[in-house]
Amino acid sequence: MYNKILNYESFLTFNREFPMKFRLLYTYENITSFKNYDEYVNISNSNRTLKKSEILKIKNKHSLTYFCKNDICTQVNTNYLKLFVEIPDQDGNKKIYIVKTYKYNDLDLKDKSFIALAPMDLKYIYDKKNKRYSKKYTYADISFKCTSNYQCLSNKCIDGACIFNEENPIDFCAPIYKFFIFLGRHSYMHCGKTIGEPCKRNNECGSKTCLKNNICSSVRYPSDSDGLAEFIIILYTVITIMFISIISCICCCIKSIIKKIKLN
Repeated sequence: MYNKILNYESFLTFNREFPMKFRLLYTYENITSFKNYDEYVNISNSNRTLKKSEILKIKNKHSLTYFCKNDICTQVNTNYLKLFVEIPDQDGNKKIYIVKTYKYNDLDLKDKSFIALAPMDLKYIYDKKNKRYSKKYTYADISFKCTSNYQCLSNKCIDGACIFNEENPIDFCAPIYKFFIFLGRHSYMHCGKTIGEPCKRNNECGSKTCLKNNICSSVRYPSDSDGLAEFIIILYTVITIMFISIISCICCCIKSIIKKIKLN
């Protein structure tokens, strides 16, 4: 379920078409030397890094989500969660953690290579037969295999996989979005377990929703239907005000006419 929600495969394709011996391998240890590493690592900077106490004060920012470590948080995009996240420690030193995390009971470790195939360079090769250029990518292997607990955002590494850790859940902060028909959109921030992590109660989850199968739900964001509802409400309000104004004008005119008739 967690794999389905995070859907890394939409961008990072697990593929055996290109022989590994011809591809460079980037791991936790050297991922920052990969020239496109910011496509696979959620980067920490002054605009994207906040203390947890600051995040909890944010109101009505409906799309902000964060991963935290020791109350320091880096902004991430849950629609496309990258394999790694960069979070500073208390002294400002940036550390990288593996985001990709499994439930141990759902993981067949023997069938997992923990390798993502990543496009690296694009070249245009001229095809003499068809007299046209075709695209050709060179690829690299991005490994999200762990060797120690400290490499995992969950702080739990078993047989190369980062595993959800009940004793030390991943700290995830997300907007709790509500739409009220007459009050409009509103959201506040809540921190708890991350998407796909085992849960028992809604309040345990960063999304504040624990599904029936006891995993934390994805984050609810504003939908197109909310915008349509807002438009309908505004239109209804304008029409109602116009109607009341017209009725008031008519009543005033009638009263004025009656007064004139009585005076005559």
